[in-house]
Amino acid sequence: MPPFAAYWQGLDIADRLALDLLTPEEEYCEQQTRQELLRALRHCLHHQGLLASPEAELPAVLSACLAFLSASPARMVLINLEDLWLETRAQNVPGTSTERPNWQHKARYSLETLHHMPQILTLLRAVNHLRKQTTEIT
Repeated sequence: MPPFAAYWQGLDIADRLALDLLTPEEEYCEQQTRQELLRALRHCLHHQGLLASPEAELPAVLSACLAFLSASPARMVLINLEDLWLETRAQNVPGTSTERPNWQHKARYSLETLHHMPQILTLLRAVNHLRKQTTEIT
């Protein structure tokens, strides 16, 4: 699964085109479908009151998605740390050690650095707050 920002930008689709897994026509169709899906996601989040505008950009949509998931009755919510800083390169990609080395891409930021990034701390505090409210209710 690509990171959220890569998915948002359709980079996973472009990657499959580069690997000759899609034709240019298929890539175009998938990009169009992806844009429709993202419009629907923004509309849903806006309708839920989690997004100020159905035209919101990536950071606001990620925050709204995290709020939606965090407030859900799910017993567990897993968040990829790289999504918090809108990373576009996946840590693990399909392949072998010779064509596309897996699990060798290091995280851009250390845990110590994350501790000093206000935008990430704000997101994690919001998730923590909503999860606490949700677990108190259930």
